Amino acid sequence: MATPVFLANVYELIFNYQNTSDTTLKWRTTHEIFSSSAPLPTDAIVTDLTLLAEAMADTDTTLETVACYAWARGTVPYPEGSALWIKTLGVPCTASSDWGTTRVTYVPGDKSLCLRIDKETVTSGRPGRNFIRALLGTGDVSSISGGKWQLVKSRTLWQEAFEVILADANVEQYFSAGSSAIKLVVVRYSPKTNTVHGYSEIGSMQIINATTAKGNRKSAR
Repeated sequence: MATPVFLANVYELIFNYQNTSDTTLKWRTTHEIFSSSAPLPTDAIVTDLTLLAEAMADTDTTLETVACYAWARGTVPYPEGSALWIKTLGVPCTASSDWGTTRVTYVPGDKSLCLRIDKETVTSGRPGRNFIRALLGTGDVSSISGGKWQLVKSRTLWQEAFEVILADANVEQYFSAGSSAIKLVVVRYSPKTNTVHGYSEIGSMQIINATTAKGNRKSAR
């Protein structure tokens, strides 16, 4: 086993989802943050990212918990170590109302279907990525001859709607240019060598395209 590596003052907030009718379907979305002290369950950033998390899945999904971890890697599959705390949420997701007319219709189809969002940093390097499940329905995407998924409506329209959601959830204050001292970041880590290279602050979050979950992914590169 590799020796664990750590990154001071960097934490992970992991939002855990569950399909309401089929509770065996579970997934998660992670945000890495820089904070001079460990975030608490009642902190504003937890509240704000919870609002964002609720908007990122439809009403057939329940946002079950949010868990906070000190950032670490090395000895076990992610996440490393024990949670600093776990907050029970148990709330239905709200994408149907939050995304307005951006989506064509939400008809659940391929359970691996995702919306890729890139977390662009203010320094050079690969962006962080979130792959959002239970947001896109069969009416929101198209595939030519079984090839790559594409959004039916333009990426520009999706991005405009997403920026409204980010503003409503007060998330932009945690971007690099935002007013909060707490920042959303992307950690630079090499799993092959188990080496951490620091972190970069996020400057924006960008809708990229439809894709499928790792293992059967087909997406625009």
